[in-house]
Amino acid sequence: MATEAQWLQYYFLYVSFDLNEPDDIQITTGKSARSFKAKVWLERLEWAGKADFSEKELNKLKKFIEAHKVEFKDLLAKARNAEKIKRYKF
Repeated sequence: MATEAQWLQYYFLYVSFDLNEPDDIQITTGKSARSFKAKVWLERLEWAGKADFSEKELNKLKKFIEAHKVEFKDLLAKARNAEKIKRYKF
């Protein structure tokens, strides 16, 4: 089950079945996990994959995620608990 948040043209996906990995956020510019562009480990804010974003975009995204880390962790917890969440807009 994926939970989605949006900021500008970016969509942040939380996939609750990634139980063997640290908490992560998948980032895309489309509305589907199939258009995956980047993945960041939430706790240490390191990129696990950064396919199609420029360094400028990655830096902007990292600063945004760092500033909203508490909200991202809360949304991830809700995803794990299978709580129904409408699209969250920052």
